[in-house]
Amino acid sequence: MDEQLIGTASVAGLRLDKADPEQPEAMWCLEQYYRELAARFEQGFSVERSLEADPTVFRPPQGAFLLGRIDGRPVACGALKFMDERVGYIKRMWVDPSVRGTGLGRRLLEALEALAEEAGCEWVQLETNRTLEEAQALYRRAGYEATAHHWFRKPLRRG
Repeated sequence: MDEQLIGTASVAGLRLDKADPEQPEAMWCLEQYYRELAARFEQGFSVERSLEADPTVFRPPQGAFLLGRIDGRPVACGALKFMDERVGYIKRMWVDPSVRGTGLGRRLLEALEALAEEAGCEWVQLETNRTLEEAQALYRRAGYEATAHHWFRKPLRRG
């Protein structure tokens, strides 16, 4: 797959490229994503307590990170982690509110799926929170099936 995954799309000046998840623009997008989750989730959100707190897991060969820009300005990101040779796990999908509704989320999802397929994955999976209704709608429209209604977790040690 080319380094540039999308040229001009429904938004003039849009590019979707592979990126290092620790470059400043990628980190900025991730911070916006975390802030939005913290504001929208009933219990808030803490990246330190999430499954993939370290963004380096989204670097090759264990993963991939995509950065969306419009006229050079970062507006979207998404990541892929290879769980094993058969399963790609889509994470950290975020689209700036200023460009939602333009099809960028769908294009980002398709690009992540293409990277997983290119890597030999047979499945992709993802999770989302019940408050992110627009994300759920996107995934359903893209052919994803819900496999569980709730994810459970229990901390075993206090740090």
